[in-house]
Amino acid sequence: VDLLAESVIAANNAIFEHRKIEYPNMSCVLSAIIIDTELNQVNLVHVGDTRVYQFHDSELRKLSHDHSLVGYMEETGRLTEEQAMNHPERNIISKDVGSKMHRIDDDDFIESNVFPLLPNSVFLLCSDGLTDLVTSAEIISVLEQTEISLEQKVHTLVDLANEKGGKDNITVVLVEYNGENEEQEPEPMLVEVSEELNKSDDNNAETNESPSCDRGKKNLVGKRCIFALVVLIVVFGLGVLLGF
Repeated sequence: VDLLAESVIAANNAIFEHRKIEYPNMSCVLSAIIIDTELNQVNLVHVGDTRVYQFHDSELRKLSHDHSLVGYMEETGRLTEEQAMNHPERNIISKDVGSKMHRIDDDDFIESNVFPLLPNSVFLLCSDGLTDLVTSAEIISVLEQTEISLEQKVHTLVDLANEKGGKDNITVVLVEYNGENEEQEPEPMLVEVSEELNKSDDNNAETNESPSCDRGKKNLVGKRCIFALVVLIVVFGLGVLLGF
């Protein structure tokens, strides 16, 4: 978790410095996990309103917390999921990556946590372009299907959001962990597709950036592996985390 947090700080400060040169309103939101099969844990860092879920035994558990008032009201039961999805201030966030400088000891910036790694789990990382339009029940109905592949589940979730309007960046990452044989690592399966979406008006453009910093695209990624570093994603942050 400390390594992830340091990487987010480095990415944040790199974006902030770049704002001085061009794109003065540039900022993003970010969620990242490291799945550690030796310690049987999932390390998470998060800033903004992207989301991380763990799907296990037909239960979809939200691991991250939305950094927004509407998200807080939904999590505390003051708003239903439907009310939150249709709230006019749904996309106003209180934290982002890049709008100001941060230090590693800034306690109120990065959300970090460690969760147990459960066998036969699927991890979902997604942008609000999915969860603003597709309900938890609909996500569960897709993830619990056994007759389709992980790649097909990714496409199905993105298609569902597009069928309901597709008004924002729709990013979906799925990671499947079976935990049947930790000594044998299956070959990773990675699928990525980009397609132009219709641009929509956004009154909160400065604070409601998509995780990929590309509001005109949708990205589909499916990945199956035993050990994974998964980031949803600031462009600068990816370079920092992977070291190039």
